[in-house]
Amino acid sequence: MAESVLSVLLTLNQRLIQAESLQELGFIIANDSWQVLKFRQAAVYLPVAGGRLKLSAVTGLTPTKEATPFTLWLDRVQRHLLKKEGIVSAKPFTKGELPQDLADGWGEWWPEFAYIVPIRRAEKTVGVVFLVREVAWTETDQQLILHLAEQ
Repeated sequence: MAESVLSVLLTLNQRLIQAESLQELGFIIANDSWQVLKFRQAAVYLPVAGGRLKLSAVTGLTPTKEATPFTLWLDRVQRHLLKKEGIVSAKPFTKGELPQDLADGWGEWWPEFAYIVPIRRAEKTVGVVFLVREVAWTETDQQLILHLAEQ
């Protein structure tokens, strides 16, 4: 069992390192890293023209140009968290860290436990990943997230 997890981790790690673009990196994070991190959903924000962040990939969802209630809420969460503290390291967060209007939407869109992971290049945050799931993040989960975030 442990050998298969290690094998999946090493394969994922290699794919993240070899990603040829931020878009490819975002796709791998959203659709393949769940095998190691056991999340329900990942949402990846990457830069677009002008440097602003835009939702690039969501686990299990086909990209669409149209805004949905979920993506509008998620955009607001992302802007709030980046404006509030400029995410520089991966960390768990709760709905209690959001203003009431955003916290109210949490239960509709996300399970209880969330993690925010910056995508950093040259000491600058160039993107952000949200990971969510129904169970608390263990110490092992957090070490895996930190390891994968360094790629």
